[in-house]
Amino acid sequence: MMQREEIDTLQAIYSRDGELEILFQDETTCVISLKINLNSENLYKHSSNKHGKKFTITLELPEGYPHVVPNISVDCNLFTRQTQTRLLADIRSYALTLLGSPMVMDLVLWLQENGLCYVSEEKDVTLSQESEETWTTLLSLDHMRSKTKYVKTLKYWAGELGLLNVIIFYRRWIFLLLQGKQKLVKEFVTRLRTVRVDVDSAGQSCKERMLTVLYERVTEHSLGSREFMVHESDEENSLEGLFEDLNVVSLFNNIIKPIISLVSQPLKSHLRNEILVRSLPSDLRDLDQIN
Repeated sequence: MMQREEIDTLQAIYSRDGELEILFQDETTCVISLKINLNSENLYKHSSNKHGKKFTITLELPEGYPHVVPNISVDCNLFTRQTQTRLLADIRSYALTLLGSPMVMDLVLWLQENGLCYVSEEKDVTLSQESEETWTTLLSLDHMRSKTKYVKTLKYWAGELGLLNVIIFYRRWIFLLLQGKQKLVKEFVTRLRTVRVDVDSAGQSCKERMLTVLYERVTEHSLGSREFMVHESDEENSLEGLFEDLNVVSLFNNIIKPIISLVSQPLKSHLRNEILVRSLPSDLRDLDQIN
C-alpha cells in the first residue's frame, strides 16, 4: 500500500511525457525510471556541455521496501564510469539513513542537489584536492524533529567529506562544530541548507531553514576529537568542559556562553536567531583576537 501511494505521488509530480515510467510492477516489486533535469544554474559552472542536462535514475523497489534499500542505477552523459560508481555507493549509503520511510523522492532530490559534485572534468578541482587550510565553523540549529534520521545524515556527510563534526545538544540549543578543508566544510553547510534532512510539523521531509552561522574562520589548530561526536548535556560546566577538550574553549567563552546566558526565556525561532547574531561581538570573525 505504501509503495502504491508513493508511486501515485511521483506520477502526479513527474507528469510530463517521458518523465516517469513504470518498467515493471507486480504484488511485491516495482521498477520505475525517472528522467530528471540537473540544476542548470550549477551545471554551467561545472560543464561546457549545456545541452546534456538530464540524468535517468532507475529504482527497483523490492519486497520489504521501504525497510530495505532499493536497487539504484543512474545514467548520465556527464558521469564517467568511475564517478558513477562512486555516486552509486554514496546514494546507497544515504538510502540507508532513510530506511523505514518512502525514500524515492528523497533520493531523487539528493541526486539533483549533489549529482554535479561527481561530474568529472580535467578542469575541475575535486573535493580532495582543495586547499589544505583548516576551516572551523560553528552553527546553530533551531530544532530537529526527526532526530535519529537527522543525526545519521550528518554523520554520513561528515564521514564522506572527511570532516570532524561535533553535534551539541544543550537544553533547547543545538550547535554543530565542524572542522576540515574549507571547500568541504562549505559543501557540508550547503547540503544542510538544500537537502531534505528533517521533517516538518506535518511529517513531510523538509530542508533546514533555521540555520545560523555563528563563526567561520581559517584556523591553525585542530579539534581534540578525531571522530564524529554527539554531546548531550544540561549542565554548563559539562558544555564548557567539552570545548576545553576540543581545544576551542575561546569559542565557548566568546560565543556560546553569551548566547546561552542572554536568552533565558523561550522565544520564537526568528527572534532567537536574531539574538544569536546580535549577541556576537563584531571581532569574533578573527580567531586570533579570541585567543
